[in-house]
Amino acid sequence: MNKAIDTTILIKSLQVISNFGTNIHSINSSKEFLEIHNRNIAMLTELALERNSEFIKNQITQYPVLNLNELDLYISTEKKEKNLLSLAVGDVVTSLFNFIKNKGVSLSETKNKLKTVATINEKMIKVVEDPIFEEVYIQTEQFGK
Repeated sequence: MNKAIDTTILIKSLQVISNFGTNIHSINSSKEFLEIHNRNIAMLTELALERNSEFIKNQITQYPVLNLNELDLYISTEKKEKNLLSLAVGDVVTSLFNFIKNKGVSLSETKNKLKTVATINEKMIKVVEDPIFEEVYIQTEQFGK
């Protein structure tokens, strides 16, 4: 494994996903988002094994589950796209339809999930760049308890 290349790619991918909540145009689709995000998790898992890091393993378990439908809704809402259903029956019925389609996950929950992903990714960027940050975060968490 060429560590320098892998960590550079991982850091850039983590940054792209972190910035998605504020820059939806950085990723073409919800499918692409999930592919990058899942690749990041796989690379972090590999790094955790390589470094024997319980901290990274624990952070990986903190990632919320995101699905295509809720990301599609988030993207279309952020782009302010109107669909045919919304034009025909109005925003209230469309919101109810989207709520059912997303199995009870609201748009605000999706936004919170994306914020959580961004927060974890920012930590992981620091830890990937310099393993000393792992100890800093552990000490900070212990101090906060």
